[in-house]
Amino acid sequence: RRARLVPARARSVLITHRILIVDDEELIREVLREYLASQGYEIGLAESGEAAVESFKLRPFDLVLTDKKLPGISGLEVLARLKDMDPLVEVLMMTGYASLESAIQAMELGAYDYLLKPFELKDMRRKITQALERQRLTRDNRQLLEALQSKNQELSRTNAELEEARDFVGSIIRDLSA
Repeated sequence: RRARLVPARARSVLITHRILIVDDEELIREVLREYLASQGYEIGLAESGEAAVESFKLRPFDLVLTDKKLPGISGLEVLARLKDMDPLVEVLMMTGYASLESAIQAMELGAYDYLLKPFELKDMRRKITQALERQRLTRDNRQLLEALQSKNQELSRTNAELEEARDFVGSIIRDLSA
């Protein structure tokens, strides 16, 4: 089954971030959808890892909130596949079965953080806000680096043109002096 997209309620705030909620428990998906939509996020829902990956292929999300234990492919596999598709996607891993090893593995695969169920919605929202801010800063840094590299190439071309002009003027001066 494919994930379904649930539009946020009409609000005076512009919707700027898309969040995919991946959990095989419908009640958890619906509670998180309702809460995050009320916060102004555009929400996608997936009940399996496969549905999450397919939905992400169709239209990427800014952040994915995924359960670790899913039918089919695990949340860790979802994390790895999404990071392969978009290294800047932020992923929050949720689990009711926490272990230090799985938390370390999730972080090594690129998860932003790990939420132990049950968790407070305000704590989740804080982590989402922080993850999206990190994503924005990373994107801004990449854009600035690209702009700087472009300017550097432009300056190198200008410098080469100036050296050519200097050599040309120098040859004319030598010819006039001879």
